[in-house]
Amino acid sequence: MSAPPEDTPAEAPAPEEAAPVVVTAEAVPVTVTPDAVRIAEALLFASDRPVQPYRLQQVLPEGQPAEAVLEALGRLLEGRGVVLAEVAGGYALRTAPDLAPALTRVV
Repeated sequence: MSAPPEDTPAEAPAPEEAAPVVVTAEAVPVTVTPDAVRIAEALLFASDRPVQPYRLQQVLPEGQPAEAVLEALGRLLEGRGVVLAEVAGGYALRTAPDLAPALTRVV
């Protein structure tokens, strides 16, 4: 058996099947309104248990995705006395970890 002529390209290996590309809502820029952030902050402050994103979504203005609003609120609270914490499948406001030792003497 002889080798194929040099002007005949060798058969390329079959390409592996490409993984599906998942596009999430995070890939689409969303402008979060100050009112949406205020609503989220108020709900989290008033709630006695962690608030799940689907619950927050029920009170947000149309076009304001809960995940984006929570992200904006978390950024807003950076360096403040409270932080946005993910707890038990939801979100809650908690004392900033660096302040906890000072507060345990009083609370």
